[in-house]
Amino acid sequence: MKHFYLLLFFLLAGAGFFTASGAPVNDDCSGALPLTMNVEVTDNTLTATASVPVPACGTANADVWYSFQAPVSDLYLIAKDVSAGSVSVYSGSCAGLSLLQCKPLSGYSATPISLTGLSVGNTYFVRIVSSYSFSLQLKEQNIITSMQSGNWNDASTWVGGVVPSLVDTAIIAGNHTVTIAATAEAGKVIVQANGNITLNDFLVVHDSLNNMGTINGGGHIGFGGFGDTGPVCFLNSGNVNLNAATGDPGISVYSTGGLKILLDDITGVNNFNIKTIYPDNGSVTVKNRNTDVATLQVHRINKNSFDDVPVNFVLEDAVKLKISGNITFNQGMSSFIDTFSVAPTSSIIFSGYDNQYLTVTNGVFINTGTLKTELSDTLFIKMTNPPGANPVLADSLFEISEYSVVSFDNENLYQCRNITYYNDGLQYAKVLLNNSDLKVLQNSVINQFSLVGGGGGGFIPFNLFYTNGSGGLIRYVTNTPVDYPVYTSMEKPATVKITNSGTGDWIKVIARDSCRTNGTSGPAITDSVVNQTWHITEAVNGGSNLTLAFYWSAGNHTAGFNTSQCAISHYTNGAWDVSPALVMANYDNATGWYYVSRNNITSLSPFRVSSATSVPLPLTSMKLTAAAVSNSEISLATEVITDKDIIVVLEYLSAGKWQDLTTLQFSTMNRQFTYFHNGLNKGNHQYRLHAIDNRGASHYSHIASVNLPGSNDGALRVYPNPAHTMLFFSCPAIPDEIKWITVTDLSGKTIAECNNCTSFEVAKWPAGIYFLSVEDKYGISKIKFVVSK
Repeated sequence: MKHFYLLLFFLLAGAGFFTASGAPVNDDCSGALPLTMNVEVTDNTLTATASVPVPACGTANADVWYSFQAPVSDLYLIAKDVSAGSVSVYSGSCAGLSLLQCKPLSGYSATPISLTGLSVGNTYFVRIVSSYSFSLQLKEQNIITSMQSGNWNDASTWVGGVVPSLVDTAIIAGNHTVTIAATAEAGKVIVQANGNITLNDFLVVHDSLNNMGTINGGGHIGFGGFGDTGPVCFLNSGNVNLNAATGDPGISVYSTGGLKILLDDITGVNNFNIKTIYPDNGSVTVKNRNTDVATLQVHRINKNSFDDVPVNFVLEDAVKLKISGNITFNQGMSSFIDTFSVAPTSSIIFSGYDNQYLTVTNGVFINTGTLKTELSDTLFIKMTNPPGANPVLADSLFEISEYSVVSFDNENLYQCRNITYYNDGLQYAKVLLNNSDLKVLQNSVINQFSLVGGGGGGFIPFNLFYTNGSGGLIRYVTNTPVDYPVYTSMEKPATVKITNSGTGDWIKVIARDSCRTNGTSGPAITDSVVNQTWHITEAVNGGSNLTLAFYWSAGNHTAGFNTSQCAISHYTNGAWDVSPALVMANYDNATGWYYVSRNNITSLSPFRVSSATSVPLPLTSMKLTAAAVSNSEISLATEVITDKDIIVVLEYLSAGKWQDLTTLQFSTMNRQFTYFHNGLNKGNHQYRLHAIDNRGASHYSHIASVNLPGSNDGALRVYPNPAHTMLFFSCPAIPDEIKWITVTDLSGKTIAECNNCTSFEVAKWPAGIYFLSVEDKYGISKIKFVVSK
């Protein structure tokens, strides 16, 4: 028995924090160990058990308990090296705990936890959860003022010979310069007027920085974070002029523990280099409490490469954020920031001499303020969000300075409010829409583009929107004229003024170089037109009644265009129409541009401006006649009484389909033609003409029909018709006189051919209509047949 007691005594003496069962004595609240002010305690939870139930903080896990009697009402509990755990502080008793603070922790840096409003003399309890060893310390916050200029970490620099700790308030008095040559930290830092900090290393601020003096040097400021409010940087009336170690000007702000960074009372021009944000749901918020608008120059906004938590950036209260680099929003990924919010009175300014990028990749850019570029190069704005996802440039103002170019990337919709090309007399600012639409919100203004009759004074001709892709300019149009200052990709003016006397709607305009015979396709029209096409669409089809005014320069005229007789033409029903009357184009002396208008437009599609000496007569005036000349041949004849460049002879097939038989070129000297269509079967045959002039006007003639009732014995024949597996044919020609036999489909593609055969195997051919042509010394005979399955 004696040996038993000696052994027990030895165990308890060697590990006094543990019971005989192996659990620490402070495993439960009832065994809480006392903490002493300013004394650091190191412990671990290796043999601890979880408190059950969990007292209102964190999850059930191995924990230990401490207690302290409050000597003052305000204290700091400093936790260090806590891994994957939490620290909680309670009032009351173990039988009835009341939570005061709950701080989740996961890291090895010291984290001060603010305890305020304590009742002096009362007992409080501390519960700590950690995977490994940790340390705790109770400290009272002291206010320590500089006594003279010197190094931060020298005791002689401070009143009382005490270097500020991470919870103390350090005051840099006026006319003192404190140099930070090695890492220093404090709870609060106050730089009084005429006080100075020379920053050559890290200054870690856990609560707030209040600068009314000057901070300069090449070091960094790191914000650690107290409590739930996060660190605050009050710049007040002070100056910040740092050259960070990376070579970029600005305070390099590193936040490693707080919930957010609040840059408050930004004044003047301050350089910031915000490099690392590492709190859960962290954010950077910028405020300005002065009457003057402040400018904050940010050179980088970035996160740790290993950090995937969201980081937000918020501009509030009349702050200008000046960017000399790129901004990328990449929600859920590990680069840059996830959400950017800009207040209506604030702005984001891109400045510098090189290309810069504003990129949103599944992020959120909520901008109700101003987006401004002062670049001497291009600002690329790119959104890769899926359709219907987060907004970009939502309700923002848009300002573009001289020589700046804005290029929208990707096929997305961007929207903004008023657009300003500022600085009088600028010449080269422009917006490239590429394949993106830009929507200018209702009742907004695009300045410096007041057209003739729309407010007076003309407009500056170079500061426009280039519709160089599928993207267009979208505006809301009612009965007040709305300007669309668009250019084509060839930098040709193509401005449109639109008025809507019908139901208001969002109208989109794209200007294109060249005119096409089929509106958006077909051969180019190279005579008697303005060499541009305006593609105009509306959000809701129907209800609009538009008046269109198109503006262009003389450099856009093609040969033969006559400004004294021109009109707006609309591509509709498969052809270009002509305005009811040709008019003389107006001329704007301020810009040197021509313009012409047309009203009562109720349906939208491509538009152009064309001219002619007279309005072409409809092709129905052509006296098309068709007559049978044999049992297998029809002659077509007409006298042309209108000028047409091209006439196509069409034959009706079936189900509303027509095929081209031949194309004829005409001149004023050749006004008649005859065409023989042979190799026909008996039955009804229908024909019409399709005429296209050199201005792209397109018309169809009436339909002429002929019935062939006679025998086909002497003609080219096919059987069976329809054919399933084999097609046989016969013709009156002597075999030695046959040159070639060809089968084509409706598109004219050759399917089969031979020079001495009487059948084709058709079993593998697609079902449809085909044509058999036999060429002999007298010409070509042609017959139609069907393959069915």
